[in-house]
Amino acid sequence: MPKTVETNPIELEKEAAFQETPPFSAEKTLASQEGLARASGYLTLIAGLNGGWLGPLIPSIAAAQNLPLEQVGLITSFLCGGAFLAQLLGPGLIARLSGRKTLILGSILLGLGMLSLGQLYGLWALLTAATILGFGTGLNGIAAHVSILTYFRERAASALSKLNIFYGFGALAAPQIVQLCGASKGDGYRYLLSFAAALSILVLFRLFKLPIEETRQTEKAESGHERNEKILTLPLILLCLVIFLYVGTETATATWLFTYILNCQTKSTSLAALSVTALFGGLTVGRLISIKVSSIFSAARVTVTAMLVMVVSLFLLAGLRDSALPALLLTFGAGLGCGPVYPQMIAQAAKLSPVPTLVPKVTALAIATGAIGGIIMPGAAGQVLARVGVSQTMLSIALLALSMLSLYLFTLALAGKRKGEPKAEQV
Repeated sequence: MPKTVETNPIELEKEAAFQETPPFSAEKTLASQEGLARASGYLTLIAGLNGGWLGPLIPSIAAAQNLPLEQVGLITSFLCGGAFLAQLLGPGLIARLSGRKTLILGSILLGLGMLSLGQLYGLWALLTAATILGFGTGLNGIAAHVSILTYFRERAASALSKLNIFYGFGALAAPQIVQLCGASKGDGYRYLLSFAAALSILVLFRLFKLPIEETRQTEKAESGHERNEKILTLPLILLCLVIFLYVGTETATATWLFTYILNCQTKSTSLAALSVTALFGGLTVGRLISIKVSSIFSAARVTVTAMLVMVVSLFLLAGLRDSALPALLLTFGAGLGCGPVYPQMIAQAAKLSPVPTLVPKVTALAIATGAIGGIIMPGAAGQVLARVGVSQTMLSIALLALSMLSLYLFTLALAGKRKGEPKAEQV
């Protein structure tokens, strides 16, 4: 009679569970999340550098390639077009890949675009390179915001403020870098863009070295209920319109501030350039402040206060004539008010997502709506400048900011009336 080996069912169950369950390390997961956040910040810094030095580099690119200045200026439009396309396609890529893999793809395209822009010849080659650069920048932007919102959900506004500070630092440093390295003359821009491409490759290596493979944002399959959730609610539509007005106001101010200061406050080009630096300096300081105050006060209070500072500064700036120093201080104040608004609004929009798996789509919608404002409003303000006058341009921008504040206050009032609905309470 064969000998029966007795086994403990409980021990077998434990052994099976050990074999089927992959080892979990909270320490490695945290390291991966923090590494992803740092990589997102570095890529945002590179985007800020591009945003800050592209304008000063356009004349040297035009001279080096023997192209009309207005044609080379189309680089900015094609870059924005590529970024907008990425913001539309980004949620689908994040769902199929992951935030980490999307950042890897974005950093590759970012480096390729900058290298091509610096080395290729001919208008269409430059515009193609700008489109690739914009697409990579847009992918990085949407993936970075979604990753921050996913891993730092409880303190989203503060975390997004930290992320967007990197852009401010890059935009502040870029004009000075151009001047120091002489990239605004001759072929110097080629070396600068190649250096920036190398930076994106370094970030790519960091992404590859993260401790663990990041799980996909949609690792749990969406149920039929989640697929049928309505994304476009009235509070979200209103918040997206506020973001549209904010980004339009900020980009219009940055586009025409130099011209306004030069014509209405001072004839000194150095002071006019300093006013642009003051604007971005105030924006960066405002985001630094937002990191702390976001953990103390409600998102609505922080946003309303920042918008008020922004609106008052712009109206006072529009009313000044031949007052260079006060105009400089008010420009800093306008930037200070701008600083907290965008991170706060993106965080509030993400909270209106009906289910966590739809956060990428909601975030992309909010960012893309803002991008449309950035495309339309500078041109609209330029029409005011051409048809009415330079002095009225800043007033039109101030009115745009006032409409933004009014719409946001209306959104808060509507949310207060619908207090019984959880989605409204999140505004």
